[in-house]
Amino acid sequence: RDWSSDVCSSDLLLPMFWTTFVATFLYGARIGALVGVAVPLLNVLLTGLPDPVRLGSTVAELAVFAVFTALLVARAPRLLVAGPLAYVGAKLTSAVLVAGLRGDASGLSPSALGASLGRALGGMAVLLVLHFVLLRLQAKAPDRHDAAAV
Repeated sequence: RDWSSDVCSSDLLLPMFWTTFVATFLYGARIGALVGVAVPLLNVLLTGLPDPVRLGSTVAELAVFAVFTALLVARAPRLLVAGPLAYVGAKLTSAVLVAGLRGDASGLSPSALGASLGRALGGMAVLLVLHFVLLRLQAKAPDRHDAAAV
């Protein structure tokens, strides 16, 4: 594999989506979207990535991801594939927005979308594991109402 291509580890593992997923799961869509906006901005200040050309679409994608995650988790909290489904929804939404803004629909082709989603399988697996861990921690956490009564 040629690692000098445009594909970087963040495209493969989706770390900005992890923080957005956790924030959304714990605090809802507003905080999740705020984290989704803040993380790439902070990352670009610290590392120079994502590339400024991709920064806007990354921020939008993460904000949409937070909304989709919040909707899925609210309706089916134990649906372990909520993170991956929200990612796919955000990726499709982002592709449509980019195509509309740039007037170039090449990113909407099945091969382009398939390649993009295929690269992200590892990151989507991490989102699934994160959801499982959050559910387990939530089940073990004492009820806040019980703790307040003591």
